[in-house]
Amino acid sequence: MGIYDREYYRDDAGGWWNTITYRGTVTLIAVTVVCFFAAVATRGPDGGPGSFVEAVQFDPRAILSGQVWRVVTSFLAVSSYSLVGLIFAALGLYWFGSEVETVYGTRRFVTFYLAAGLLASGVKLLLHVFGIGPEMVTLGPAAPLFATLVLFACHFPHTHIRIFFVLPIPAWVLVAVALGLYLFSLSVGGPNPSLAEPLTGAGFAFAYHRTAGRLLGFADGLFARRRAAPRLSVYDEPDTPYRPAPSSAREREGDAVSAGVPAPRAGSVDEYLEAKLDAVLEKVAKHGKGSLTADENDVLLRASEAFKRRRG
Repeated sequence: MGIYDREYYRDDAGGWWNTITYRGTVTLIAVTVVCFFAAVATRGPDGGPGSFVEAVQFDPRAILSGQVWRVVTSFLAVSSYSLVGLIFAALGLYWFGSEVETVYGTRRFVTFYLAAGLLASGVKLLLHVFGIGPEMVTLGPAAPLFATLVLFACHFPHTHIRIFFVLPIPAWVLVAVALGLYLFSLSVGGPNPSLAEPLTGAGFAFAYHRTAGRLLGFADGLFARRRAAPRLSVYDEPDTPYRPAPSSAREREGDAVSAGVPAPRAGSVDEYLEAKLDAVLEKVAKHGKGSLTADENDVLLRASEAFKRRRG
């Protein structure tokens, strides 16, 4: 039995909104769609940017003059009035974001998405302050979308993605080709704010994956529920030192799956993991995923990856 086969696995408990699958992904898509139609509705008579776009796009001069909301709003809307562009952005976010949200949970995924966009906005602002590259006004979710794709490829590198719904290509190849094109453009054209977005998103996603989500661990406490929830004490080994997550596939096969859990005796890996996972998921069912500690989230993440590798 895998992690997603258990009837009490839920991202949170209670409420009709909590029954919707991929709540974070659906919310981000809804925000993007609303912003798109707001941009279309306020478009200028000549077809140029209207009042809405001019108010939310990334404009470094406007930001430095006090319009700081542009740092966030600039990556929540699509940069084109084309309905095709909106559809591709929404589909990409749904395909990749839903899988990433399954691995990390709703709160962690939304935090990751917003952090990728904020980091890219900060890099572009620094480029403007130091006079590096041309001054550009930008709009669009290039940074968080590409970061989501890279994080998806880190977890599912051999999953085939159909380019234009026809040509199948492994996720890691797609990311490698895209990064190669971005780096080539950077080497030819020099620093450019439009290239800073995907490159910053990719670097952030790699770092997030390497730290198993701990890069934004401080945010777990910010979004934690107010009510106190008991810490998981079943099967805890307080005298056992913490071991970092293995970095290679060979090490992952030989080591314990959950972070901070000592390797069990030979032949008992499945039973030990099942027991640990049962305790974590029971706590999720009773108190919601927001009640989990960082170590318990790591147990859930490692177990999810292990079961997916076994299914593959």
